[in-house]
Amino acid sequence: MDADLAEAEENEEEDILTSPSVPGKLTAKRTINKLRCKLREAGFVVTASVCDMGTPNQDLYRKLGVTADCPTFLVDDVPVTALHDIPHLIKCVRNGLLKHGVAVDGQELSWRHITAFYEEDKDRPIRTAPKLTKAHLQPDAFKKMKVKLATQIFSRSTAAGMLLYSSLGILPADVIPTAIALDRLNNTFDVLNSCTPQSPNPMKRALSVENEEQLLGLLRETRAWISRWRVGNDVKVDFVHGLKLTITAVIQIWTAWRGDPLTFMMTRRLNQDGLENLFGVVRMCHGPLLHAPGSLLHAPAIHLVVG
Repeated sequence: MDADLAEAEENEEEDILTSPSVPGKLTAKRTINKLRCKLREAGFVVTASVCDMGTPNQDLYRKLGVTADCPTFLVDDVPVTALHDIPHLIKCVRNGLLKHGVAVDGQELSWRHITAFYEEDKDRPIRTAPKLTKAHLQPDAFKKMKVKLATQIFSRSTAAGMLLYSSLGILPADVIPTAIALDRLNNTFDVLNSCTPQSPNPMKRALSVENEEQLLGLLRETRAWISRWRVGNDVKVDFVHGLKLTITAVIQIWTAWRGDPLTFMMTRRLNQDGLENLFGVVRMCHGPLLHAPGSLLHAPAIHLVVG
């Protein structure tokens, strides 16, 4: 019987790699601890957990006691910081603003302001935001999956164009809060998605001891700002919670690891692209299987990771 239970438990662990939800027989902490132990045996130190904002993932974080103010859970008394995938989070913020207006500090942030700007800008011989298209403003289900269609909305060119047209009287003054919000979100996402220690844009530089006061200050200000958002008629939305949680997590990770030997941190490395690429390569080792069992994935994964 013990052997049967052990085999069932092992199969259950393998299913974690291919199942859309956490198995019911194993608690969340027990499951993650087993995975963490296997990674430790392979020479890795697990300090953070990243996922998109799918419902099963949010449920898992809740089971682990993760909150926006304290995005940490313990596994065998070892703290693990939880955060959400930044590119996916950007799309969630865009989708939320598509559906709902936002009131903050007595001002309105509205998608119709962005639409009004696009309508004024699209046919001009020299455009202030030439990348914007109808697909940005009215994305279908497929277009909503493209990160660049969200990041190009939250861009400096869009914000600057809206401010310019408002100053010229082409757009009303009530678009100004939305433009300022787009610029703030643009800077915030740049900080959360940095990929180089050096960049002409200081917001896109990796976190370091030299710039942490400026960049962490921006993140803290943004977190306080979105905490004051009233979305729609006080609609409860996941993206506000997810953004607050992720900002807190990034600050926490950097604060814990800054210094020797971590002199800078490229925040793009915290998203799940690396994991998705790894899983994609592993799955293709056995052909285009949609639901490959864990037993088939184990050997190629270990080979790719540890050689």
